[in-house]
Amino acid sequence: MRWAIAFCITGLCWIGREIKFSDKPKYTKTIIHVTATPQESDSLTKENILKEINRLGISSPDIVLRQVILETGGLLCTDCSLNRNNLFGFATDKGYISFKNWRQSVAYYASWQIRKGYSGKGDYYEFLRRKWVCEDIDHYITQLRAMSSTKY
Repeated sequence: MRWAIAFCITGLCWIGREIKFSDKPKYTKTIIHVTATPQESDSLTKENILKEINRLGISSPDIVLRQVILETGGLLCTDCSLNRNNLFGFATDKGYISFKNWRQSVAYYASWQIRKGYSGKGDYYEFLRRKWVCEDIDHYITQLRAMSSTKY
């Protein structure tokens, strides 16, 4: 058996499939394909981010927007993942992941939600508690919840 795996940042897609030299493959993984396309207004604003979140069908859009605001200091941070068009602080062991534009970061979040198995049902805060990587997840959730009662 051989594995065929492809991952492309530009299209933000992940395809994995086990290939067996027989008539039928034994196992096929789910294909995730999310794209970020240039829009009329590419400026980084809360309104445009929320539009992109909704366009991509990301679950719990208000909470996800609050994550962006929290991760980027209200889109004002100067020494954070925002320098790499990374609105969510996604990182590897080598540092923050870089994106060509901020829309790719939102598309990556959409694929992250799918990869982590969120079905769109249930308490999204509890989903984040189980799946989001953060030093103090309880404090992070508390901050997100507190933002819901204020205008962000």
